Amino acid sequence: VVDAALPATPHWYLGILATHPSHAGHGWGRLAMRAGLDHASAADLPAYLETTNERNVDLYRRAGWHITETAVVDDLPIWVMRHG
Repeated sequence: VVDAALPATPHWYLGILATHPSHAGHGWGRLAMRAGLDHASAADLPAYLETTNERNVDLYRRAGWHITETAVVDDLPIWVMRHG
């Protein structure tokens, strides 16, 4: 489902951005995101990610991401987002 929502043109896909709950709030997730975004920017390519956690949608929006597609698979919502 997500593959169909991604562009056929070159892009960076940030497949896993997660922080273990016991380490949340220390900025580790943002550091991982920043590293991926820096590589995408250096390659002059857009970056994409997906989340199934609705709480993350606003977090990503505040970091400059926007929703490009929303899908539902077996009652599981999936938000595909692009940075920039």
